[in-house]
This record gives sequence, C-alpha cells and structure tokens, in this order.
Amino acid sequence: QGDLADTRALLAEVQTHAVELTPAAVAQVTGSSAGILALGYLAQDQTTLAASHAATENARLNSSSPTPFIVSLNMVELWARCLEDEPKAARALLDQLQFHIATASTRHQNFAVLFQGIVQFTEGDLPAAHSSLSSAYSLFASEQDQLYVALTGYYLGAVLLALSDLSAARQYLARTSQLATQLQLTILAEHTDVLRARVALESMRFAE
Repeated sequence: QGDLADTRALLAEVQTHAVELTPAAVAQVTGSSAGILALGYLAQDQTTLAASHAATENARLNSSSPTPFIVSLNMVELWARCLEDEPKAARALLDQLQFHIATASTRHQNFAVLFQGIVQFTEGDLPAAHSSLSSAYSLFASEQDQLYVALTGYYLGAVLLALSDLSAARQYLARTSQLATQLQLTILAEHTDVLRARVALESMRFAE
C-alpha cells in the first residue's frame, strides 16, 4: 500500500528479534526484509532507489540467502530498471532471473514469463511483449493470483494501447483498475487511471 515509514519500522523490529534465531533463519529474515524494503521503494515510485537497493542487497546476500530471496530482489531490480527505461540492464537481469529460477519453485516460472514480457515492452518489441504478457495473464488467472493478474493486465493494457488495439486495452485496464481498488494498490490504480485516460483520448482522436 506504499506505507514506507511503517514498513521500515516493522522491519527494524523484526531484525532486532532475528539475532535470537539460528543462522539459517537469520538469512531468511535478512533476505525477506531486503526484498520487502526494495518493493516498498518501488511502491513509492522511487524507482532509482529501488533498483540500487535491490542490486546492493543482492550482491551482499548472494552467497548466504536462499535462492527465492535472490529471485525476489532480482525481480524488483529488473522491474525498476524497466521503469527507468534501461532496456540493456533489464535484459541482463532477465538472463540472471531465468538462471536463478532453474533452482527455485515452479511458481517462479510464471514470473519469468511476466518479466520477459515487461522487458520486451521496454525494448519496444510489442508483438513479443503481447505474446509473453498474454501467457503470463492466463497463468496467473488460472491460479487466481489477483495481484499479478492486476499487474500483468496493466502492462497488457499498455502494450495494446501502443498497438492501437483500444478495445482490448480498455477491457484489460478496466479489470486492472477494479482489482487495484479491491486490493488497495493505490500506486497501481493511479498509473492505470493515467493509461485509461490515454486510451480514452486515443478513442476520441480516432472517432474524429
């Protein structure tokens, strides 16, 4: 929900109690905390800070934390690099993500398809991005993972707008807006409203 101050306070409290745990548990807490804080920066639209924090923590934790936490940090940095319009860095991170996913849970395969689509969109390869994101949307929908249905729907809407398929873009963005409101994803809802306004403007332009 973007409440970064409360997130920081809660993570500080968790770290205080983590000293009482086993080394393996401490590694899990540290890795999880790093990913949550990086995501918190991203939720506040602090994309540069999110990318640098994820990269720093990934390098620090790479040899000590379980693979799922490395995957989470990799995904946050990749997403932030895309938002910062850094396609080369994002492509390199996608290669790393796909490598790490080989040793992670099956569920991460869905994320690989999603982030492949986001990278392709950032690179300007709209047909490939549409194919990847459509596959990811179906995968998350089949699992009833509403958070990632919403996120994938946002990017699908952006791709479809760029492809001038305004009717399909409108449908995906309407669903994303509904889910973002239900899940109280304020930042996603705001970005979706901007895209919906752009679709409406394009529709008016074509109608003239």
